[in-house]
Amino acid sequence: MLIVVDDEQETTEEMAELLNSENFEVQSFNNGHRFKSSIVDFEGPLDAFIFDLKMPTLSGFDLIEFAKARYPNVPIIMITGHGTQVDAERALNSGANLV
Repeated sequence: MLIVVDDEQETTEEMAELLNSENFEVQSFNNGHRFKSSIVDFEGPLDAFIFDLKMPTLSGFDLIEFAKARYPNVPIIMITGHGTQVDAERALNSGANLV
């Protein structure tokens, strides 16, 4: 299962469609709070998290911290349309595996 969190609904829909076409099971969220409340009860295997770096209320940095605390062995991929080299370095230093 891949978990995608991005505040742009069109982005999550397109990513889910693309990943599903490659036979990945995907669950997507358009808001970090919904992700956090839903993942608490999740019991299945997780293959990776894909987080948008810049979102309102909860950023990708917040989600890295949350995910690493609960699922330390699940890879985290960060995506963004508005990032900088400093953001990429911060994400990697925070525990992301790929930016």
